[in-house]
Amino acid sequence: MCLNFLSATTGIAAEQWKQLNSDFEFIAEHDEHADIAAGDREIDESLIDEVLEHIQPDAASAEAENSVAETVADSEIHKQFLALKARLDSEIKIHKMPLCYTRGHFFDRPAHPVFALHNSMKGAGLNPRDLYLRDVFIWLPYLLPGCPKRFICACGAALSRNAGFNDDPIARRVRHIPDDFFLFTNRFVCDGRRLNEPGCGTSWQGTDPHVLAQLPRHVQVAFPAYISPRGAISKLMVRLMRNSFSHRLGAAPFAEMVAEVQYLSHADSELMYTAAANSYGQTGLTRFSAFDDPKGYAGSPPSAPYLKGLFTDVISAHRIYIERDTATKPLTIAKADHTFDVLKHMGGVKGERIFTAAYTCMNEFEEARGHSIVYSKSLDHVEDMYDYMFKGLRASQNPPTQILYTDSPQAERSFHERVNAAMTLNVVPVTDWAALPAFELTPGTVTVVASDSIQIEAAANEILQDFFARTSPSELYLVVFAIKAEPHPADRPRIHFLQIRTRNKIYIFKVSRLESPSDILPSLRSILTNSSIIKIGHDIRRNLQLISRAFSIDDIGASMASQNPPILDLGKYAKLKGRVDSPLASIHDLAGAVLNKSLSIPASTPASWTVDSSSFLFAEIDCLREVFITLRNLGSVGLPLRDIQAQSHGQLVTLVQACKPVAEGSIVGADEHGGYLNAVMDEENHTKRITVSRTRSLIKISKVLVSSKVQNQVFTLRLT
Repeated sequence: MCLNFLSATTGIAAEQWKQLNSDFEFIAEHDEHADIAAGDREIDESLIDEVLEHIQPDAASAEAENSVAETVADSEIHKQFLALKARLDSEIKIHKMPLCYTRGHFFDRPAHPVFALHNSMKGAGLNPRDLYLRDVFIWLPYLLPGCPKRFICACGAALSRNAGFNDDPIARRVRHIPDDFFLFTNRFVCDGRRLNEPGCGTSWQGTDPHVLAQLPRHVQVAFPAYISPRGAISKLMVRLMRNSFSHRLGAAPFAEMVAEVQYLSHADSELMYTAAANSYGQTGLTRFSAFDDPKGYAGSPPSAPYLKGLFTDVISAHRIYIERDTATKPLTIAKADHTFDVLKHMGGVKGERIFTAAYTCMNEFEEARGHSIVYSKSLDHVEDMYDYMFKGLRASQNPPTQILYTDSPQAERSFHERVNAAMTLNVVPVTDWAALPAFELTPGTVTVVASDSIQIEAAANEILQDFFARTSPSELYLVVFAIKAEPHPADRPRIHFLQIRTRNKIYIFKVSRLESPSDILPSLRSILTNSSIIKIGHDIRRNLQLISRAFSIDDIGASMASQNPPILDLGKYAKLKGRVDSPLASIHDLAGAVLNKSLSIPASTPASWTVDSSSFLFAEIDCLREVFITLRNLGSVGLPLRDIQAQSHGQLVTLVQACKPVAEGSIVGADEHGGYLNAVMDEENHTKRITVSRTRSLIKISKVLVSSKVQNQVFTLRLT
């Protein structure tokens, strides 16, 4: 297809434009890198809702399981707690602290089974009750080293130092390995009955974060557990879960491992009990308690939902600190890729998956610096992630990213250079085009420079006059368009230059001084929003989106949302014409692949440019125009063959399977094969005649791209 431009006419017929957009759509849908190149659509589904939907059942299950696991009245463990309570009261009155504190320990431990069994023989004989008892962690903040003289309530009043111990439950079960232990603490109260300093009446547990925060930091670290309304779990268990989960051992096998260890601990205790009876020669033993007997051994291994619920609570509480730590890590060398296996196991809506992949960015120390769950491979979905990472690098005074490894460098290059300008500073591209002659501005080209609103409006009006002078009102008007903006735009990008190339002039508008939408006067606004003016350029859609955001011109977005938007992306056009493999090819690549010229990109930022000193502004827009003129005279490739082409002798074709080219060849016409093919079947040259009917095409393979894909397969034929 040819487009008339910069010659006898300045436009393109509407039907031609419609057909060209149809060709673009086909190429995009059947390009193996199309999901990277696309990314214009916005998707409103919520990730948070999806996550919470899976967390809530685990949380409810954990809360119910924690309630069942607490000690029951008249159980051996409950009797242990009652005795402990009375003993602590006595020890504190006599020694001013529990005796375990005087020995330098937090734990009040029962005797080891060996000594417990030996001591029981001094009395009525062997009894397994002492083997059911558990370790108890004594946490009394008002008696700990470095504790404040007064603990303060959230209302600002002083708390009573000790408002007594808990009754139901006396101590709280903490999930641990190899056996659970229990946490014993006291209560504080902001007493409202005090006359001199009445409080608000709030009661606080000694394990509450508000109380813990008033202790010295090294004492806080000694606290052994994470507590939530749903349960309690030891720090050791959480550390084991983090390491296990990160190495693909999930909650279910981890829960099975913990249960196995706890059952083995119960078995060891029972074995010692029966072996001691044999050793002491005692008969008529009391039967050892079953593992899950609530009044006996009271074992209760955590389930997978319980562990998932508690782990989610812990990570959610630490999330801000994890993200702060992550944000301070370096990213001088980055490695980024999509992962698809994880998302195969995530739920969706009515069986349909919402997310396609997980995108992870690692630094030079194999530390994760960014992670996103995305709808497709389009890199637009991870642009915010990179934005936050680079802000973190600047805030922590780390150097910017210099090198990035990815599995699709050609397809992703322009995106990474755009979001991270540091990757282009003082970098000379090493390509096949670097040694080519430099592109030079077409001699005799008329240039127009405008730097204030009045001058820009006058120049824009001149372009509109040429637009209205076109030969037919239905004809679409073509201009080459480019901008120079901040390398990493914020919510409101800063545009420095607009570059426009018509059939006979180059216009450079310095718009950095235009601060408000009202500064964009009617003529320029009309050029930007008129759907009959086709804007041709590199990454043209994003350029117009930046202008729309910078100057609040909503009509630009509306025009691009139409079925045939008034834009022509030269990367896609060069892909359609077979000159580049990726529609995301850079301007440097387009100049080399299409014009056999080298166009060097300045290392400095546009903010430092002036119109007089920056000849690149003129050369770039003229180069884009030459790229378009050259491409318009080339035939399209990658499109499906028409019936007549499928029978044309010598027609070059590409064999495609699952959007991936696997071989190249040419059509063998009917006059050449005579309606049949004698195919050699074996090494003895036995042949088989294959009929080639009019509904079939005979292809002579000239180049195999993927050898394992050529035999006994069904292919799609496309123009080469």
